[in-house]
Amino acid sequence: MPTNIVDVVTSRADDFPHHPAVIFVDEEDGRQPRETTLSYAELDRAARARAVWLRERCTSGERVLLLYPAGLEFVKSLLGCLYAGVVPVPAPMPDGRRHHLTRATGIALDADPRIALTDSAHLGTVAAWVDQQGLDRMLCSATEIGAAGPPEEWRPPLIAREPFALLQYTWGPAATPHGVMIGHDNLLHALDGHRRALRLDSAAVFANWLPVEQGTGLVGMLLTPLYLGATTVVTSFGAFLRSPEIWLRMISRWGAEASVAPTFGFALCAAEVTTQQAVELDLSTWRHAFVSGSPVDVAALDRFSERFAVSGFRRSALRTGYHSPGTSGCATLSPTGRAPSVRTARPSRVLFVNGLRRAAEATLPQFVSRGAPIGIDVRVVDPQTLAVVPDGHVGEIWLRGKSLGRGYWNKQDATVRTFRAVTADGEGGFLRTGDLGVLHDGELYVSGRLEDTAFHEGGYLYLDHVLKLIEPLDDGLCVLAGSVFTVAAPGQEVVVLCEYEVTASARSPQDLVSEIRRVVAGSCGVSLGGVVFVQPGGVPRTETGRVSRRLTRELFMNDALVCVYEDLRPELRRRYRPHAAPVVEGSLM
Repeated sequence: MPTNIVDVVTSRADDFPHHPAVIFVDEEDGRQPRETTLSYAELDRAARARAVWLRERCTSGERVLLLYPAGLEFVKSLLGCLYAGVVPVPAPMPDGRRHHLTRATGIALDADPRIALTDSAHLGTVAAWVDQQGLDRMLCSATEIGAAGPPEEWRPPLIAREPFALLQYTWGPAATPHGVMIGHDNLLHALDGHRRALRLDSAAVFANWLPVEQGTGLVGMLLTPLYLGATTVVTSFGAFLRSPEIWLRMISRWGAEASVAPTFGFALCAAEVTTQQAVELDLSTWRHAFVSGSPVDVAALDRFSERFAVSGFRRSALRTGYHSPGTSGCATLSPTGRAPSVRTARPSRVLFVNGLRRAAEATLPQFVSRGAPIGIDVRVVDPQTLAVVPDGHVGEIWLRGKSLGRGYWNKQDATVRTFRAVTADGEGGFLRTGDLGVLHDGELYVSGRLEDTAFHEGGYLYLDHVLKLIEPLDDGLCVLAGSVFTVAAPGQEVVVLCEYEVTASARSPQDLVSEIRRVVAGSCGVSLGGVVFVQPGGVPRTETGRVSRRLTRELFMNDALVCVYEDLRPELRRRYRPHAAPVVEGSLM
C-alpha cells in the first residue's frame, strides 16, 4: 500500500506513462469543443518541475493558494504542491463575482499562504486583488510562464514530517472560513474506500464539471481516478451552465463509467437537452451516476431517467452518498445496480420524524437513502443529550474514522467542539457534522441541516418543508424568499416569514394568514406563533443569494423588518413588540 499521494502518482507514471490522466474539454462558442490531454508521465514531470520551483521559495508545510479556472494548470499545481511538501489551498478565482471575491479573501487571510499560483490569463486579476486586499506578503505567479524548475532535480518530500497534505475550506458560523486539515493518510483511506465501493480500475473514465475547489470535485472526481490510474474528463462549471449537453456528450464520447452532479444538474439536463439530442447520446456505460449535495429531489431524478432512457441510461445507475466537509471522502455510498430507496416521515406526525416508511404520498417530506457506511463509523446522536439514538430515530450524524480531517487550521476551540465530540456513554473521537439523519436497515437517510430545523414539542420540525406546504396557497406569496424560524416567548414559537405582493394576491392578508395556520396545523400538528409578510426584496440574503435565516430571525426579534402584515400570538407581541400599536383588523401595516 502507498503511504502518500505522491507515491501513488509517481507509480502510475511508471506503470502507465502514456495513459491519459486528465482530458480538459474547453467549450468554444459555436465551435467544436477543444480537447487537451495530459498523460500520467506529463503530469508527473510537470509536478516535479513546479515542486523544484516551490521548494526554492517555500519551507515545508507552508500554504500555497491555488486560484485557477477549470483546466490542466490547476491539476499540475495541485500535484506540484504535494510533490514539494507544501500545502495546496484551493480557492475560487477572485473575479468580478462578489461571493468569489469574499471567499477568496477570507481564505487568504485565514490560511496565510506564502504564494498564490494562477495562470497567465488571470495573473492581472489576481495581482489587482492582492493589491486591493492588502495581501502584499503573498507572492503571485503564473505557473505556465516561469513557475518551474528542472524536473530532474526533484527529490521526494519527507511526507512523514508534514502535518497535513491539503487545506480544504468550508464555511462556519457567520460565514467565517474554516480550513479542514486533511492528511495523506486521510486521503488514502478515503480513496481506497472509493476504489472498493466503485470496483473500477485504470481502464475507467470519470467525467466532471463540478468546481475543483469543492470536496466532491477535487477528491471524488480528480484524486479518485488518479489513485486508480484511470482517466478523468473535465470541463468548467460555466460551460455546463451554458450548455448542459456538454456533460452528457463527454460521458458518451469517452464511455465514462462514473460522474457526479447535484440534483439541479440532472434537472437542467432533463429540461434543456432535446429528445433529438438525447437520441444521439450513448449513456449505457454510465454505471455510477452519483447525486451529490442536499436535498435530493426524487422527481427531478425520475424526469432525468425517463428523458435519457432512449440514450441507454438506466435508473439503477443512480447512486447517492453522504459527504461532510470534515471528511476527505464519502462516509456512505448506496449499492451498485439499485436505485436509492426513498422513504417518508410517519404521516401521523409528518415533520416529527421518529420513524420512516416507504414513500407513498408526494405531499409528505421524502428522505433518500445515502447508502451504507464505507470504512467509517456512523452514529446518530441526540444533539441535546449526546446519547446515541435507536435506529429509525432522528438525530445529528456523527462520524469517526481514518478519512476524517485532523481539525480546523488555527481554530483549536472549534476543532475540539467539532472533531473531538464524545457521546453520553463516553465514546470519543467523533466529528459532529451538523446534519440530521436516520439510520434504518443499515442505511443512512439525511433529513436536513440541524440549523434548518427546530426541536419543537419533542421532535424535529423541518423548517423548509413548512414553506413548501404554503407555496401553492396564493400567487402573492414568494416562498423562495421566505424563512421559517423559532423564537423564545418564553417557550419556542414557530414563525413563518415570506415576501408578499399585495397586487398579485387573490385574498386579504388576514384570510391568507388563517389559511396558512390551518394548513400547517393540519399537516404538521404545529400551531404557528406568528406569520409575517414583508414587501418583495425585504428578506435579507447572503452574498450568494440564499435567504439568511439567522439574520432574518435577528431582524424579526429586533423589530427591524419593514412588514406588509404581521400576525403574532399575544405572547410574541408582548415580548418582541411591547411598544407597537394594536393591530387594526382589516388594515395593512
